[in-house]
Amino acid sequence: MNRKAFIAWELIIMFGLIVVLMALAIPRFQQIIFKSKEAQTKVNLNQIREAVIVYYGTNGGKYPEDNLFSLMPKYLSNIPEANISKHEKPSNKVHTGNGETYIDGTGGWAYINDKQDPNWGKVSVNCTHKDTEGSFWNSY
Repeated sequence: MNRKAFIAWELIIMFGLIVVLMALAIPRFQQIIFKSKEAQTKVNLNQIREAVIVYYGTNGGKYPEDNLFSLMPKYLSNIPEANISKHEKPSNKVHTGNGETYIDGTGGWAYINDKQDPNWGKVSVNCTHKDTEGSFWNSY
């Protein structure tokens, strides 16, 4: 018999195979997206830190005492976003403080702007969760 069309069970099997392949591929694709967002956040963190270092060098050994907006526009065109994907919404807000209080886990960036603090000028990601590699965000 010479046939030119698929029968129903052949189509069902093909559809089932496609569904299984997509079920395997989609979680991996989502993980790749999360990792790329995390990598961009780490690049943005380094960009802010570089701007703080240049500010320090051109301002007589003083770090910014505000919420990093004194870096704009001379040292940074804008404060980039921290995109911690699974936990907080992308944010470029800067939480300031000193000691243990400068990281409150609300997303964005954390900056020690207290010149009495020995860590004055430190910039971190304002998150208390771990990234996809298992490191705490605030350890970067």
